[in-house]
Amino acid sequence: MTLYEVDTDPMAEYGYFWPVEPTAYEIKCGTCGWPIAFTEHTPNIKWSGGDEPGDFVSAMFGTFAKKSVGEELRSMFPELELRSMSVLNRKDSAGKGRDRYEGEEIVWLGSRTTILLNANRCSLKTNRRTFNPCPECRRTVGELDGIEIRPTQSPAVSRPPNWKKRLARWPGKGVFLYSDELGDSNFFFLNGPGRLYCTDRAKAFIDERRYTNVDLAEVGVTIKRGDPIPIQATGSAPLGYRPQVPVAKARVEPRTFTILGLSAVPMDIEGIKRFRFQVPKLAEDSQESCPTGLEDLSEYLDVESGSEGPYILDWCRSAEIEDTKYWLWQFDEDGADAFVYVAWRSGQTTIGMNSAHGLSPEQFLVLEHLRSR
Repeated sequence: MTLYEVDTDPMAEYGYFWPVEPTAYEIKCGTCGWPIAFTEHTPNIKWSGGDEPGDFVSAMFGTFAKKSVGEELRSMFPELELRSMSVLNRKDSAGKGRDRYEGEEIVWLGSRTTILLNANRCSLKTNRRTFNPCPECRRTVGELDGIEIRPTQSPAVSRPPNWKKRLARWPGKGVFLYSDELGDSNFFFLNGPGRLYCTDRAKAFIDERRYTNVDLAEVGVTIKRGDPIPIQATGSAPLGYRPQVPVAKARVEPRTFTILGLSAVPMDIEGIKRFRFQVPKLAEDSQESCPTGLEDLSEYLDVESGSEGPYILDWCRSAEIEDTKYWLWQFDEDGADAFVYVAWRSGQTTIGMNSAHGLSPEQFLVLEHLRSR
């Protein structure tokens, strides 16, 4: 049985809501700080205005839907719990309501079934992995690794280069639950209230009803007790398991350097110094492979540089960043370090220069590449 995370469609255009102090409604473990329950207070969400919301509703935390959708789901899956939400409207500077939400009541979707993660039967990101459960709440806290990745409308640093494409779950990765842990439940929580998960039976019902603004991403499968537990280090999977779709490799191809999360990489000197980049070199890493000769570079510096020649150019390295090839030299400009480079993109050659400002050759090339986009 395949397991899925229930969320809204990241590529759809629907109205959405903002959470209002969501942590105020959570009861957290006093030892590890993980949310383990919700209070009895009615949570508030704020209407963002704009388009009509879909059948499933985005509110940044948890899983939400229109009341009619929630009731229809609960009629088929009685383990579901519905909780009414208090909708607040946006306010302008004069304190008057605008973009008032007058649509159907919004409910939070919960489940009476909560399953605790087992570190031996799930793949967690190593930088957040806790092998031993919390002594108080018995939860293994961590972020699932290798699960299906949804596309997104904006890049993020943690996303792979093809962030507009869906990436299938890696075999031997994700969460593996024993079949008897679920019982008769088809909707469930992992570790506590928050994002809702479901089985393929629930997915079939959601697909059949053609609900809007819903996205189901594969996170794992169920296995029988006694079946071999996947060995995450070698990427093996339970006996007989096959991925439903071809696995897209979420890795940077050889000799291709893609800058992830352009909005997160600063385009200033001091900001770029906080980053370290591993930029691949060209197959022929030499100044002889450059389409522009040293004489042309010297003539360029005669015009653009603030110092007088002759210029002694020290070869640094070549580089390939996305669709651009670079050749880089360092020289002295009135006692200060500076770089001059040749960039080749789509058959066109460009020469540029700038002061080093204490940047490494890799930092300098990435900064110049970002500025040229």
